[in-house]
Amino acid sequence: MSITFPNLTKASIAMAVATTLLIPASSFASAAQPSSKATSQNQVEPRGEAHQFHATINNRTRDKLIPVTTDKSKTDLIWGKWMQEPTAIPEKTEQKAFASQGRQGSPSGTEGWVTYYLEKHPHVSFKIYFDTPASIFKTNKCEPQDVHRDLSITTQKCPQKGDEQHAEFKVLYDD
Repeated sequence: MSITFPNLTKASIAMAVATTLLIPASSFASAAQPSSKATSQNQVEPRGEAHQFHATINNRTRDKLIPVTTDKSKTDLIWGKWMQEPTAIPEKTEQKAFASQGRQGSPSGTEGWVTYYLEKHPHVSFKIYFDTPASIFKTNKCEPQDVHRDLSITTQKCPQKGDEQHAEFKVLYDD
């Protein structure tokens, strides 16, 4: 037995599928995630600010690490907002370098990059790329990129899952 619907168009089928996928939050009450909250209309409201990236840099060089904050190609947020703007890291110091989060009331995560260079050697630089997506189907990413050949950077923490990502990077300079 087959059923035909002669008056259906591709657009109406797409609308029916999209509408069907909107499931009330009450259906998932036992599996509620801390990154969302139920509204009075029984819909799930995403909390973008729950998706966070925190970077700590362990600067083992004999030089201050300076963030490039004036050039969007060097430091930028594709998604989210800064919780802590990128800061300089003194030599032989480990400290929190920057932090970002998704936007409030938005289903966004946070994604971007920050470029640092050595104060006494401005041509020696590296970039930290990060992505803490809002989607549970994607994994978190954080990695050093465009690393100058005289630098050695190790990622000591970079959790693949979770709303809050705390990453640590150790920077060595072979001068």
